[in-house]
Amino acid sequence: MKNLAIDDYESHIRSQKLKLYSSSTGNSSGRGASYGVPGYVISEVIYVNQSRAVEVIVQRGYALHNPSIKVICKGSGQMDETANKRIEHEYETLSSIISDKELLPAKTPSHSYIPKPLEIVKDRGIWTLVIEDLGGSSLRAFQDLALSQQNISKASSLEKLASFERLSKTRKLPLEMILNIAFQIVEALKMTITAGVVHKDINPDNIVVVTLPDGQLAVQLIDFNLSSLNSNDVSSNDTNIFQGTVAYMAPEQTGRLQRNADFRSGLTLWEVLVGRPAYHFNDVLEYMHAHIAIDIEAPSKVDSTIPDEISQIVQKLGRKTPEARYQSIHGLKYDVGACLKIISKFKKFNKIDSSKLLTDEEVSKAFKLDGSFVVASKDCSKSLNVPKGKLYGRKTEQELLLSYINNGLNTVEKSTFFILISGEKGMGNNSLLTVARANILETNNFCVTGAYNEGCLPLQGILQAITQFIGILLSSPVEVLESYKSKISLNLSKELERLDTVIPDIRLLFHSVSKKNTEDRIHRATYPNIVDDVVKFIKSVAECEKAFVLCLKDIDSADDDTFSVLTSLKNFKNRFLVILTSSESETRPAKKFIANLQNTLQISDNYFHEIILKPLNVADIKELLEDTISPSLAPLHNLAALIERKTFGTPSHILQFLLKAEAKALLWFDEDDNECGWNWDITSLDKHIEVSESVLKDMTKKINSLLPELKAVLDAAVCIGPIFDVRLLSLLLNEKTAATTNLLWDFLKGGLIKPIPFGESKGSLAQLKLDGLASIPDGAVIEYKFAFDPVYIEIYESLSSDTKENYHLQIARILLSISKANETEICKHYNNAINKVADREEKLLIASINLQAAKNAVSNFEFENGKKLLLQGIHILTQLGETENNSEYFELNMQLVKCMIVDGELDEAVSQLKNMESNAKSKIHLYKVFYFQRHLDAMRGDFKTLLDQGIKNLKDFGVEIPKSESECTSMALSLKAAIDAVVRIETTDQIVANSQVANEEDNLIQAIILSTSFAAFVISDRKIFACLITLVTRNNILLKLNMLHRGATKLYKMDLVDSQVHYGPHFRLLNII
Repeated sequence: MKNLAIDDYESHIRSQKLKLYSSSTGNSSGRGASYGVPGYVISEVIYVNQSRAVEVIVQRGYALHNPSIKVICKGSGQMDETANKRIEHEYETLSSIISDKELLPAKTPSHSYIPKPLEIVKDRGIWTLVIEDLGGSSLRAFQDLALSQQNISKASSLEKLASFERLSKTRKLPLEMILNIAFQIVEALKMTITAGVVHKDINPDNIVVVTLPDGQLAVQLIDFNLSSLNSNDVSSNDTNIFQGTVAYMAPEQTGRLQRNADFRSGLTLWEVLVGRPAYHFNDVLEYMHAHIAIDIEAPSKVDSTIPDEISQIVQKLGRKTPEARYQSIHGLKYDVGACLKIISKFKKFNKIDSSKLLTDEEVSKAFKLDGSFVVASKDCSKSLNVPKGKLYGRKTEQELLLSYINNGLNTVEKSTFFILISGEKGMGNNSLLTVARANILETNNFCVTGAYNEGCLPLQGILQAITQFIGILLSSPVEVLESYKSKISLNLSKELERLDTVIPDIRLLFHSVSKKNTEDRIHRATYPNIVDDVVKFIKSVAECEKAFVLCLKDIDSADDDTFSVLTSLKNFKNRFLVILTSSESETRPAKKFIANLQNTLQISDNYFHEIILKPLNVADIKELLEDTISPSLAPLHNLAALIERKTFGTPSHILQFLLKAEAKALLWFDEDDNECGWNWDITSLDKHIEVSESVLKDMTKKINSLLPELKAVLDAAVCIGPIFDVRLLSLLLNEKTAATTNLLWDFLKGGLIKPIPFGESKGSLAQLKLDGLASIPDGAVIEYKFAFDPVYIEIYESLSSDTKENYHLQIARILLSISKANETEICKHYNNAINKVADREEKLLIASINLQAAKNAVSNFEFENGKKLLLQGIHILTQLGETENNSEYFELNMQLVKCMIVDGELDEAVSQLKNMESNAKSKIHLYKVFYFQRHLDAMRGDFKTLLDQGIKNLKDFGVEIPKSESECTSMALSLKAAIDAVVRIETTDQIVANSQVANEEDNLIQAIILSTSFAAFVISDRKIFACLITLVTRNNILLKLNMLHRGATKLYKMDLVDSQVHYGPHFRLLNII
């Protein structure tokens, strides 16, 4: 790179845009004259580009109405639709970046890294983009990289060479200043990337450096007319069009690749650091070749004062493949920021003014003293990226498979070898085969592959493999091709004509074979010799000099003819290797064939081998996560353990889990100024990511294949519930707790159940002292839960009704014998087994338990569940004929009314109470019905009915409420006198004489009087209200005296005072009356 010709460099200078934000008067060509823009005064032309299809003229000026507003006007100065579209596109792009406040840095600088668009001026078909102007010059002009054309052209060849050598060794800007500029370029890129914009033409001409009033440098990224709004914009990524400046073009823009991983900033920084472009040629094709094939030289090798860390950053930006470059702008920003921190730390330690720039030697010293940091340590991709071609948790199986293959290919004895790769669907059987095939091809032997699928054609996999072999053979050297053709034609004649009907590519080998219409089910079905012909063809190929390896995927879906071919080849004596993959082996032909292989070939360990793939363990999954979501901001082990439990370690299910978690934003990429990486909340993932149907299907299949004794344990556990106590399960199975725990180990290991430590248990059985254990050690596991609700439901529903009822009855009786306190659990199991209960007394007990369980449910606001329990209790007593004079039957109905009222079923509650009133057999039951009826009247706003029916109910209770006004007044005054007398009581004897013992009946009467008085108040019946309120007051005070009679002396005095205060307004109302 140091020895490039001077003429090449001159060509480069001529080919590049010279954007000089300076006092030049315009382009000297004469074509780029200034044009007027309405509303603005043009002061100078600062740039004209005639190299593009559409001319671009950039002018500096100010607003006509306010000269303090400095602007840049950009347009073609011509009526051109293409130019206008570009102007509009750039305006919309800049607006979309600037308008998004979320894209601005947390600490907004005194300038914007992206120029602010002001407007598009449309004048007679000529469009002009007007943007803010902060002044300044392009980075190229700022660094003074552009040599004077005249100085170079007038110099001699030797002077040119000397000039170039000086240029190649001279950097115009200090390293610290370059790092500050680089950091701001990264900030600008971050804004564009976050907005989904790809610039496509980053180079020193499109970066403007401005000196702010405080002396600080500011950077702006300009010229967005080639940008696209997203990286997948097909229209803006035409592979046939070169976009941007060719000297800074990314390899993928040459047409060889198409991916918007921008390395132009790397070439720009390389040029600023070294003092010359990384590439400079005279021909576009040379540039294309360089971008694809020539790596940029390490800047530190060109200039030894450049620290290795800075050099590595630039080199990583300039890698040929996008995957080798920075995957996130955050990683680049972190590394450039780390360089600036090293300089800042050096200044602080040496007490150097922070505003003073270090010399390059001081910068180099600062990096050496600080010690190197790892470049790209914080770089990571924002998208899940599972490495392709890498197998996880399959190292042993891979080594074993390769050893079997090597033995088969290199054995002296000529024989047919079979290798079966088996495992459940999704375990990666075919992926392991793909890796093996790559190794076989390296041995220069033939290895061909075919695959089967459900409903495929007969012999599909084998015919695919033969077709693939023909293609490989046709691309082989001529001597190999002719050798194989000779061998095949010698052994087959008429067979080739028949095979042509199912393998049309045979005619590419043997042109004499007639061309027939091929490949339909009719030809195959009417081809009686197809098995023999295919066997003969394979044997002919395998008898040649190279070993022949036939790989068949998913033989579970293969047909009988396929197994006939393989059986015929089983005893073939030559270097012939068959590798099969099987996911299920559930189909009868596949099972029969595999069993036959095992029985006949496994006599000798050399002829048949089976490799069984097991699920990945937590360590394997953690290794996969380290490659897929790196770096991570949360512990990977916990996530790996969760994934293993949710997916059972199946590789395909693991990928599904990660993709689903990312799609639901439960696995997300965090990015800020300090760190970036993948993050997640383990609890949310566990709660919201359900296992896939395929996982559940696999689990169900495992359960169905359990031994009877293990299936019985599972059946009993599911009848206990989604959460079950191991001690209760032990009693149900009549086993010791330790023995039951051992039986659960396989389910625990398989991910079907999860342990719940006693300290974390919230189950209803947690406090029961089962199995004679008076206390439980901290952390001990006595409860387990089923990991997947769908699996639990499927197991439970698969049980017969008789089995379920027997288990539920046993569970209920065990729990009842231990303690009656857990009514809810006992009731649940009894209700599920009610058909099995024959004893009358036990049924009465169940009805009573339902009542208590319902009360518990209502107290926990579980009204719907409470109603179900109450209805079940009512149903049991009704069947037993226990409806008359049964207090529990009445209480069940009364609790049902309460649930109806709370649920807003007021009409249903009225109807229920009407039936209860007509069937009430005791006074207290009737009083309760009256109370709830009046309560319902109030809720429905029927105060007239409440007053009338309340007075009627009180009359039934023996409390007569007069109707005339005079009688009401007389009764009210009489009651008031009684109240006054009670209030004046002072001695204990007087208390005893006047106290009234409260009972349930009195409380109900008091409640009805109070609700009736409220109705009288609402409808303004003062006379009745006066009677009722004084009656309530009198009764209340008498009840207080009873409390005093029972020893509440302090409460008595206080309550009397409170009563006088509380009912004072009512006393005044009586006085008015």
